[in-house]
Amino acid sequence: MAPAAVLEKPTEDQISEDRMETAECVDRLSLLRSMPEAAIECQVCVVGAGPAGLMLATNLGRWGIKVEVVDDRADQTPMRLADPLLQRGVRVYDIAFWRSTPEEPLHRLGREVHYPPVIDVLDPYILLVHQGMVEALFIEDLKKRGVEVRRNHAFDSYSVCDSKGGPLQVNCRANVTQDRKTLLTQYLVGCG
Repeated sequence: MAPAAVLEKPTEDQISEDRMETAECVDRLSLLRSMPEAAIECQVCVVGAGPAGLMLATNLGRWGIKVEVVDDRADQTPMRLADPLLQRGVRVYDIAFWRSTPEEPLHRLGREVHYPPVIDVLDPYILLVHQGMVEALFIEDLKKRGVEVRRNHAFDSYSVCDSKGGPLQVNCRANVTQDRKTLLTQYLVGCG
């Protein structure tokens, strides 16, 4: 299937053809290991639930693409490890608002020094949005579209079918018991 075709809604005939191709080219041994649960089917599998992976998944979900997000961490990031370094290196003294239209050139509308109380700042001239806050916004947006991040799912391997139209088989290990989980997808994106 061509990348542009992912944006189209598949017909019932295409779905049944895809399932027949899937049955012919997936690694049956891996599927048996991942039982009793059937393989999870999606159009795009995103590995990594950091800001980049969540932003990608959120945009794909908004476009109606069936997406699954897997991440090996048990919880979302409470704060980024580099945040203390950024606090010493990035200084924001004010916020400027700019605008341009086809009729008007780029011009500054105004500026203000404003730090919302929800932002925890050590100094009044530092504005810092923690990674955990960014992730929480994307996760909330995904939940509205019925997508949950699969936590404790460590990416293990993937395999490609011999036929060009077949799905990718993504193998993960879930939870502390290392249960095997299998996803069948058209596209695999790593954001780590």
